[in-house]
Amino acid sequence: MNRRVPLAPTALILALAGKAFAACSINPIVLPLHYRVGADPQACQYGDIQSAIDAVGECPTIIDITREHLYTHQHLGIADKANLTLQGWGDGVTCADVPGPFTFPPYAPPEATAPLVTITGSSDGGGSVLYVTGTTHLSVRNLTLSGGLTCTGCSGGGIYFSGQGSLALTRSTVSFNESGYGAGIEVDGSSGPATLTLGSDTLVLSNTADTSGGGLRIEGDARLYALERNTLVAYNHAPNGYGGGLEVLGPARADIGSSGYNGLGVIYGNDAAYGGGVDILNFGDSAEAIVRVFTTDPAQPVQIAQNFASHTGGAFYLRPYEALGSAGGGAILCAYDFRIEGNAAQEGAAIYADADYDGLGNPLGGAVALNANPAPYNDPAGRPCVKTEPPTALGAVACAADSPCNTLAANKAEDAGGNPTGGSIVLMQNAAQLVGDRVNIRHNTGAHLLRQIGDIDIGPPRATLTNCLLAGNTVSGEVIAQTDGEDSVVTLASCTIAGNSIGAPYAFLAPGALGLYDSIIDQPGRATADPAISSPGSAQNVLSNDRSTLPDRPDIREGEPSFVDAVHGDYHLTHASLGVDFAPPNTYTPHADLDRKPRVVDLVNVPDQYGPMDLGAYEIQPACSSADTVFCDGFDLD
Repeated sequence: MNRRVPLAPTALILALAGKAFAACSINPIVLPLHYRVGADPQACQYGDIQSAIDAVGECPTIIDITREHLYTHQHLGIADKANLTLQGWGDGVTCADVPGPFTFPPYAPPEATAPLVTITGSSDGGGSVLYVTGTTHLSVRNLTLSGGLTCTGCSGGGIYFSGQGSLALTRSTVSFNESGYGAGIEVDGSSGPATLTLGSDTLVLSNTADTSGGGLRIEGDARLYALERNTLVAYNHAPNGYGGGLEVLGPARADIGSSGYNGLGVIYGNDAAYGGGVDILNFGDSAEAIVRVFTTDPAQPVQIAQNFASHTGGAFYLRPYEALGSAGGGAILCAYDFRIEGNAAQEGAAIYADADYDGLGNPLGGAVALNANPAPYNDPAGRPCVKTEPPTALGAVACAADSPCNTLAANKAEDAGGNPTGGSIVLMQNAAQLVGDRVNIRHNTGAHLLRQIGDIDIGPPRATLTNCLLAGNTVSGEVIAQTDGEDSVVTLASCTIAGNSIGAPYAFLAPGALGLYDSIIDQPGRATADPAISSPGSAQNVLSNDRSTLPDRPDIREGEPSFVDAVHGDYHLTHASLGVDFAPPNTYTPHADLDRKPRVVDLVNVPDQYGPMDLGAYEIQPACSSADTVFCDGFDLD
């Protein structure tokens, strides 16, 4: 029910308003002014939105937009507004129902979960629905911004924000806009710091960029925060360029922690040529372009899902910038407690980490950190995943024990017609880095789970995975492949590789450097590595179904582990299995296993082989037994 608020006499309103403006020039008042937009000239100060915007001065102001009008062919300009809110009201609310400037208590629209007023742009190319410049702090509440159309070289079909300040959306939708760049929303912080905040019940849907940034595009000194529940960036398109859902151009940064909307991941169902979900790109700035994804709701982990790239990078595409004689600018993905699921591309179905080269051919590659905080090899003092603040300062939490988490699952290397390609799930070009801990890689389909391009000896691609489970995948080649040369490095520690369908004779194609430590390879009918690992120190404490390509050491055992229930995807070891209490703690020993449970648990009833630590992704805990595995089994993706 709408509550009617009595209006103050006009003379009193004007007198108080005059005092308020005088006060705002010195010290902003607590309660904002209200400008009402509608059809009744007696109750509404303005008949159109632009006139109300133009009248805003120094005071914090809320423009209350009623449904007494249809707001079509809108191209609203906002410049240098220190504190402005555009706020929609629902059916049946007239200007007379909206409070005056100093009504007590303050009254706002009910907490709707959907927009209340639609503002539509011009289909004839009239420009952005909202065009924001200067130093402006703008909030948009309860509005749909739709139908904006700009030129193919222009930006921001729904909202274009160029300047410094902030843009925050709550209970609002930006949909069906078209532009060359940033079709839904473009925020350019080139002239100063600018933030874009997507609040609860905010959707960015079905926008189309002629080039890049289908849903969102941020550049310059800009930051994106998408941290609240019921936030969705979905079904946006950039078929000819980069970033179907989101494009981040360095030195811009994005923090994405929302649990998504009605079961859909926060970045869902978008498409582009490069980076169907997210593109992290640097075209010439020495500062990194950084995207961090993390969970803020332990029961609903952050999810990047069902995105498609016609070329490379189904979920994520990373491309740094390398310049001769300068530091260049990195492209960095930091993911914590995440789900990257159901994405597709002809190459790099989940992640494609590209490289750039300076004039001498020296490469700089993209960097991917999964539950890790690495120092880049070219910046040992830098920790890019926490350069501003740790994710916990923005509300990051661990996933609940029963929530599927830290997964790269059900991604497919395929073309737009759904036909399988020779692509991999994760592809790393020269100098690219991947560091991952507690990573669960299951049910993906492609040529390889991880492929490294190693055809240059300056800055080889490097990958280190600890506490990883690679299981139930279907690959036409090897699980991990180093191709195009011998300059690649892969290290697997405390990992379990089992139950995969492998088309090649070997689990690993490794002409470069491959290190296997404290791990299990259970792939009957497949040898471990091609070529054979010749260095005795490159494989230690390994249980494999075939040791013929591994060093001749007593801690390299051939045999079959006993899993709790491999048929249904449970790859915890039973007490009686080979590999239990097998290895000593060493430099590769992680602090916790894939279930986040303690490592190096010495079971009193199991004799140690070379030490108290179990091989593989999981450590048997004291409370676990083959008859009682509820405490230790973790979750099941099958």
